[in-house]
Formats: sequence, C-alpha cells, structure tokens
Amino acid sequence: MIILAMGKHSVNLPKISQKEFLQQLKNKPFEDILTINTVESILKKNGGLFHMPHRDSPVILLISGGLDSIVCWDILMSKFGLKVYPLSLNRGLSRNKAEKKSVKFFSRYYKKKYPLLFNQPRYLDAPLSQLNININQVHQIMHPQAILDNFVSKPKVTANIAMGSASLYPILAKLYSQYLKYTQNINIHTIFCGFLASDGGIPEESFTSLRVGTLYLRVTTSDNKWQYSSLCLEKELGYYLFKKDLIWWGHRHHLPLEKTWTCYQAKRLPCGQCISCFIRKEAFNKANVVDKTTYLPLTFRNLPIYIFLKTVKVKLLQLLKSLQ
Repeated sequence: MIILAMGKHSVNLPKISQKEFLQQLKNKPFEDILTINTVESILKKNGGLFHMPHRDSPVILLISGGLDSIVCWDILMSKFGLKVYPLSLNRGLSRNKAEKKSVKFFSRYYKKKYPLLFNQPRYLDAPLSQLNININQVHQIMHPQAILDNFVSKPKVTANIAMGSASLYPILAKLYSQYLKYTQNINIHTIFCGFLASDGGIPEESFTSLRVGTLYLRVTTSDNKWQYSSLCLEKELGYYLFKKDLIWWGHRHHLPLEKTWTCYQAKRLPCGQCISCFIRKEAFNKANVVDKTTYLPLTFRNLPIYIFLKTVKVKLLQLLKSLQ
C-alpha cells in the first residue's frame, strides 16, 4: 500500500520501485517492455536514461490548462525548484478557449507564488482541426468498417480521433527550446508533459512512447542531453502517479483546482457528464477531497456524447444486420 507522507509544509509524492513500475506496465495494452529495454540500453550508452535537473535549471513543461499539467507545474517549481517555461499548444479543439482561460489564471497565480521560478507561458498554434474528427460527427465521417473495428461492448469508441497529436509534443517543445536559445541564450534539454499512470489509452501517452521520444530527440539533434518525460510516469524517479495523487498534492498546497479545465465540452461551465468530467469527479472521491468545481446544473446539461453513442450504436446495428 502506498502512503503519502505529509510534512509540515509539503507532501511527498508516492513512489514505487523500478521492478514494480515495470510490472505495472506489463498490464497495459500499449506498453512494450521489449521496446523499452531496447531503447533504454541505447540511451544508457548515449547520455543516460533520465535525471532530474538541478535546482534553478530551466525546463519546458507542456501544459493544457487541465488539472494534471497545472499541478505538475506547481510540483516542478515547489518541490524541485525548477525554472519552468510552459508551452501551451492550441490544437484547434473547441475547448481551447476554456483551457487558455485556466492557463492565464494560473499564470497570474504562480507569478505571485514563485516570482523567481515563474515564466510566462508561450502559446503556440498547432491546429489539427482539419484532421481531427469532431465527436458529434463521427457517425457521419467515419467509415462503417472503422466504426466496427473500434466499437466494443460497453459501448464506446476506442479510435484515437485526435489523430495522434500527442506525437508532436516533443517535436514542438524542441522547437520552442531552440527559440529560447536563439532569443534569450537559454539552454533547455528537458521536456516534461503531464501523462498519468492511468493514461495510456492511446499509444502516444505510454511510457514506451516517452522513452522513444527521448531517443528521437537525441538522434535527430545529435545531442545526448535531451530528455522527454512525464513527471507522473518516470521510472528513474519512481513516480507512477494517478490523478488522485495530483489532487491530493493540490489540496495540501491549497491550489484552486476548481480553476482548472477538464471538460471535453466547450461550455461556460464543465458539463459534469463527459468521460473527462467523470474521471475528474471519481479522482476527487478517491483522494477524499471535496471537488469545488462548479458543473453545469443537471437540468440544463447538453449531452452530445450520449446522443453520439446512441447514433453510433444504431449505425453499428444496421451494419451488422447488413453483413448477416
């Protein structure tokens, strides 16, 4: 059993052994232990695996405005004393406006809390809207066979309709690092993201992908100093963190977590019904922390996700009937 150790002014993050870390990965669908071992054997000979930079070192953190990356931002400054250069990507999603509002709020908040470590986020447009499939239009756009291939009994769609945008994160962060070098003579070789141990529903958010990302950066730049890691999913640190762990950290450090944005819907308030809101509320319950988020009242909730699932189910049944 993992116990969070609480000090007078801080909270220690839970840790597990490297053996247990790898054992956990064996149960995840998009983790490949053979690939991890192969890539790590190369990295060990060419710069090492991962080490936390020294205090006052500059690092890049990919942030979205969601709870995970916002809390990671605090941990990197509070616990590790790092100078964080946040990079916020506009991926062309409908919720970008709400996410940006969250980033702006915490920019003001952290500027006051960590004046010597805080740096203003850089907003970078990387819209993939022309390649993304809107969840409300999947049944119109996706080929019937694709729906069949990605439909399971719960029912839900397992297709990555974001088209792998997470694969671009280390590349765009590397470009931002080069920009900082050319404009401010700041050398950054460590890139953090906020992938959780409970993520990995798509291959791009796996630990395997993180290690491959580090190798990619080192090979394409001929520079073995590069590191691409998630603070919540790093074997060398012993961190295998879940959303509840970040909520507990935020609670103990009095972070206004209700100001973060998790909802998939682009409404004035979080819908409280989408899968992202559901996971958020469940994590608060597991952390035994009161969720102060104001959700859309039940009587006014718009439920496009359920309308979508119902439509997909009808289309699927029609397809299966035609195949008989």
